[in-house]
Amino acid sequence: MVKKRRTQIKKKIIFSPEFWAYCEESEANCKSVEGINHRINRSIQAEGAFSYLKDGLRYDRFRHKGMKKIISDLELMPIGINLNTLLSKLKKMGKQSLHITKRWKKN
Repeated sequence: MVKKRRTQIKKKIIFSPEFWAYCEESEANCKSVEGINHRINRSIQAEGAFSYLKDGLRYDRFRHKGMKKIISDLELMPIGINLNTLLSKLKKMGKQSLHITKRWKKN
């Protein structure tokens, strides 16, 4: 028994007028002078941050599995970058080590 194929059914996708209004507004924003400047600055900033992670810190891949662990890894990276920046500034000032002391209040 041979099954007959259905004839080609034409399907239509209809978007709401509100969607098209948002598309036109978005396109106008992207083509404006301010939008172009935002896109240029954003690409420069992202490239700089990722190049510092990859080249400066030699971080080329995630070493964990699972989205929660990867997100926590990404959240810890800025802390490490800030610590590296702090230590390099302290070395430039002539301090060789960082001593953190806590003062405990006696009751």
